[in-house]
Amino acid sequence: MTLSGIKDLNYLKRRDILSKVFNLLLDNRKPFFNFLSSKWETKEFLFSMFNTLHPLLEGRRDLAKSFLKRLSKKRLISFIKTYASLNEDSRQILNTFIRNYSRYGRSWRIRLSSPESLKSFIKTYNLSETRSTLAYYAWDKERERKRFISLLDIL
Repeated sequence: MTLSGIKDLNYLKRRDILSKVFNLLLDNRKPFFNFLSSKWETKEFLFSMFNTLHPLLEGRRDLAKSFLKRLSKKRLISFIKTYASLNEDSRQILNTFIRNYSRYGRSWRIRLSSPESLKSFIKTYNLSETRSTLAYYAWDKERERKRFISLLDIL
């Protein structure tokens, strides 16, 4: 993020503000944190400056966002509550399905029918049958698919 790329943060475009922030950062941390807490714009700018993600993690985040955007508000809230209550292993399984579902989001010339065990999940969350089926079969091993199916009972 460059200073010229900031469109909505007019407060930070002033020359004295950025120099003040950097001088405070170099001199003493306590006044620096006090200054940060006074304006949301400075917090947001510095956070975006120092908190960049690895491209792999950015890609995973974007895939998850594209999946969540497809859900209705009611289903999204339900999905997030259930996701938060899962253990780490179950979350990893669901994360893999979500990423694979988003990856296969293109126009396919074929139509795949999903396994019976997936149909209620697809209907509940209004998902694409072809994309869901491809994401399901992206797992190499049958035991991974069975773990995902057992997880669907919770959802």
